[in-house]
Amino acid sequence: MHSSDDADPDSNDSADIPTGLPLPQTGHDPVLLNETLQLLAPKPGEAFIDCTTGRGGHSLAIAHRLGPTGQLLCLDADPRNLEYARSRLADAPPKVRFFHANFAEVTDVLEAARSSIDKRTTEGYESFLRRVEDELKAVEKRAQQVSAEISSRAEQQLVQSVDDFRQNLLDGGNALKRLSEELLEFLQNNLNAEYSARREDLEELRRSAAAESSRLRHEIEGLEARIATLNESARSLESGLDKRLGQMSSNVLKDARDHLESTVVQVLEQLTANCAKTSENQVAEASKNMGTTRNDMLVSFSGSLSTESGKSLQAFEHCMEEAAKQSVERWRLKLVGNLNALVKNLGEPF
Repeated sequence: MHSSDDADPDSNDSADIPTGLPLPQTGHDPVLLNETLQLLAPKPGEAFIDCTTGRGGHSLAIAHRLGPTGQLLCLDADPRNLEYARSRLADAPPKVRFFHANFAEVTDVLEAARSSIDKRTTEGYESFLRRVEDELKAVEKRAQQVSAEISSRAEQQLVQSVDDFRQNLLDGGNALKRLSEELLEFLQNNLNAEYSARREDLEELRRSAAAESSRLRHEIEGLEARIATLNESARSLESGLDKRLGQMSSNVLKDARDHLESTVVQVLEQLTANCAKTSENQVAEASKNMGTTRNDMLVSFSGSLSTESGKSLQAFEHCMEEAAKQSVERWRLKLVGNLNALVKNLGEPF
């Protein structure tokens, strides 16, 4: 049995095939290929052994089913077949290894393959560990360099940031001071302007109040003069009214007295005529008594008539006085009302 364990692990293994042997120019069709694939059902990533590789027909179909993650071991006793299969499987996806051996030596082939795989695995693991160690050292060194650079940059940036912050703080303080001064000046100017405007308004208001007060004083003085004139007019009206009412009452009393006296005279004349007629009618019957009683009756009747006339005149005078008082009172109340209305009308515009 011959194998290619020492071949390049990154390429398909080459069997220890004797050189100088002529390769057959044509192959053969694999027997029952579909049935074999259906029965074996190779899947990606699996491992297969073709103990009778021959011209590589079945191996080529299985290799395409295994994919790049699978493994394929090819055995054949004829080195020419192996060389031909090698050329056909050169571009196969999985890792393919060729062994010049009979299918009866498959156990030895598997043992050799396992030994080769273990050796390569160990070598690959050790190489991986060395590479990882080297990488870790490089990473650690680079990390130290980066850490130093980061620390240096961070320290520089921190110092620069502190300096910038300090400068910004100073600039902010100066700007705040300027703003405070500008704001104070602005407020002072506004307050001065507002104070001046308020003062002018107060002066204008004071002048207006003084003018209005003077006008009201003049109007009050005029009103007082008008009231004094009205009072004088009222007193003169009251005096004239009293005189007029007294004269009117005297005239009325005189007229009433004259009328009453004429009425009394007429009544006396009529009574006298009536008494004379009665006396004439009774002359015949009381001629004797008439002489003695006529004077008494005339005296008595004249006294009674005078008494009644006096009482009537007194009652009439009392009624006329009451009527005059009531009339005077009504005229006075009406005059007072008119004077109050006049004063009210005069006081409304003020």
